[in-house]
Amino acid sequence: MKKGEVAEILRKAFLQINEYGKIDNQVGKKLFEAISGAVQISYTTLESDIQKDLVNETFLQIHNSMSSKTGNGVWLENKESNSDSDNILIKYYYSIIRTAFYEIQPIDLQRETINLDSAIRNILKNFISEKYLIKNSRNEFCRKEGITSIQHLEIKGYFFSIQNNNGTINYKKLETLIKSFFDNELEKFAISVFNLVRLITEISDYGNAGYFSISEGTIDDDEENKNEILLSDTDKFNNPEFFAEVKSIAEQWFLRVESVFEPEELVFYAKLYFYKFGLSLTLEQISEKLGNKLGKSSVDNYVKRFIRAMKISNEADIDNLELGAYLDFFMRLLIEKLNLTESDGGNSDEYVP
Repeated sequence: MKKGEVAEILRKAFLQINEYGKIDNQVGKKLFEAISGAVQISYTTLESDIQKDLVNETFLQIHNSMSSKTGNGVWLENKESNSDSDNILIKYYYSIIRTAFYEIQPIDLQRETINLDSAIRNILKNFISEKYLIKNSRNEFCRKEGITSIQHLEIKGYFFSIQNNNGTINYKKLETLIKSFFDNELEKFAISVFNLVRLITEISDYGNAGYFSISEGTIDDDEENKNEILLSDTDKFNNPEFFAEVKSIAEQWFLRVESVFEPEELVFYAKLYFYKFGLSLTLEQISEKLGNKLGKSSVDNYVKRFIRAMKISNEADIDNLELGAYLDFFMRLLIEKLNLTESDGGNSDEYVP
């Protein structure tokens, strides 16, 4: 389903909840189908029952968000159809799917997958230093430059044990397994680290290929991106206690920035943060959205001032495995509490220090 179609379904659902307090069967069915399609494409290796749980949890969270009188700002601010509003709704839609994913996943296999990802990266790094492998211009690993990329390698009839008796990764077995792939099945192909992690979780007794996050690409490219599922820092762990911890830390960061900046300042600084990290705009693009009232270096300085006010290191450093989840939830708080939108960035009356 195309991005614009999904955005319109979301708008219709919000309009009905806003006016009648519920979504009718026709719109509800279309919304359910849109979520199902996104989950099936982006979480292809999850068992069907878990996919269904994820679809149901996402639908519930979207409904609750639209019904909230204090947290429905994103839907309210983007109820008019245009490309900017479509992009904001779709990004928010994906953030809700990721949050729903946190709430249904067991923690142990996610930890294993993160550990496996780290071990594979170290092994590939060593192989490059030994000149056994090279990294090509697409950041893929291969025996020689100029060979075809492969998104998914299917190994049938084999299952490999790469665990020690205590449940940790047997590094030597994993290294031997990876080398055997590049000597045989991958001799004429280049593969990304993400797809190699996914392959090994599929055919080994460590990790789980189901814990690969939703692609950040647009859903206009569903078919092309079908196999490009990346392991995301925001999808690492989940249980009720962890989710409560994520929420608590994100709220602490919000209270800190709220105490540092005056209300009008806070919206401005948060918007710059949102533009850079939520919408992935360049410093130059942000400057243009502000009518070139600030140069790129000034934008960068303001964003860094906002980050310093968060005092992130009080709770997590850059190596903390949960950091991505905290930041993801913090972004949602900014969007909901401050009604951040992309479309009003260039208003002539925009606050600029």
